[in-house]
Amino acid sequence: MKKIVLCCVYVLLTSWLWANDTAGQLLPTGEIQFKRQKNIVLKNEALVLSEKVAVDYLFENTSVQDITTEVFFPLPPTSPLVPYFNKGHNFHFKVFVNEQEIPYQTHRRIMLDEKDVTRYFDLMGLDSYEKVVALDGSDWKGTAEKLQQLVQSLSEETKQEMRNLGILEKSCLEMNEDTGICTRFSQQEQLAHKDYQQEVYFYWMQTFPAHTTTHIYHEYVPSFLEQSVGYPYASHIPFEYKEDNDIFWKAAAYIVTTANNWKRPIGLFHLLVLGEKGAAVSAYNQGRTSETKVALGNYIAVEKRDFVPSSEILFEIASDPHTSHSSVILPRLYKVTENASLMNTPFGTPDKTLVKDSYVWAYPAQEKGWFVALTAQGTVHYIAQENLSDFWK
Repeated sequence: MKKIVLCCVYVLLTSWLWANDTAGQLLPTGEIQFKRQKNIVLKNEALVLSEKVAVDYLFENTSVQDITTEVFFPLPPTSPLVPYFNKGHNFHFKVFVNEQEIPYQTHRRIMLDEKDVTRYFDLMGLDSYEKVVALDGSDWKGTAEKLQQLVQSLSEETKQEMRNLGILEKSCLEMNEDTGICTRFSQQEQLAHKDYQQEVYFYWMQTFPAHTTTHIYHEYVPSFLEQSVGYPYASHIPFEYKEDNDIFWKAAAYIVTTANNWKRPIGLFHLLVLGEKGAAVSAYNQGRTSETKVALGNYIAVEKRDFVPSSEILFEIASDPHTSHSSVILPRLYKVTENASLMNTPFGTPDKTLVKDSYVWAYPAQEKGWFVALTAQGTVHYIAQENLSDFWK
């Protein structure tokens, strides 16, 4: 559609798209111009898809010069009128660089037929990212009246500009509830029913020092489609949870192909899909799913080396709708402060050694003073907490 719109999975999934960090430039016109950084390697990506999405990256600038570029993380394109599945949503986005939280900026624009119409939505106060304008889909008359009032508050000059762009239309007074077809129009105007796309980006200016590894981490609370009861959309096959009404599935997606804007491939890619009662994940491309995995436990772990993403990720997690969600501590990339041994058990026999300033994907173990380290092919080892940076304490 537009150069920055990402492919979708089914009609219902057009607002589920999440992306890896990607390099680019924000032009004065408001356009985002993505550009490939051939001298920056994504050495390690550790991605957790759960109630919270958490992503650790290790980037290395392989050139002899520092490289400074804007880094973008796009939110899914959505409607400026019906934000994120009909409810307000705060993504609580945070970003850290080399273990320090940094500020970021937000860029928002609304497109219609490749034209930027953000200005007119701003003038009407329709900003579904910063605040929610209550538009009740079951009360079409009340919604029409509300939009009509917003339109009428604009100047005649502005309304004429909107007519020229096809943004205004005669409002509907009566509608056939069976067909959804308007049977009587008003002479007053309202916002036209068109395929508006609201795009929101978090971005910041990032310097990658020459011959240096840069650790970037960010987290946010995704917006899920909470309509899947019994079994996940991703599976398409019967399995243990199919008829269990106490299992409530919810779905979202994550875009990994934007990693190809860095020097390919991703050296080491970790993926953990974690749900309270179940997890499902599929690769998808151009609306078709493949390589589906469904966990009969509560997590799916994947590791790939020299990974060049060619498909995106559709994921679902399951919970018990009758219980509140428990707080789960997710694995993170920790920096190793001194040469350290990985043990098969706490206080056990050393199995392998991690060198100082390397990184390990780990989470706190039940045994005090120890962390569980997730290594190749999901092998579990233990590492003493004293050998890890205190970034996540």
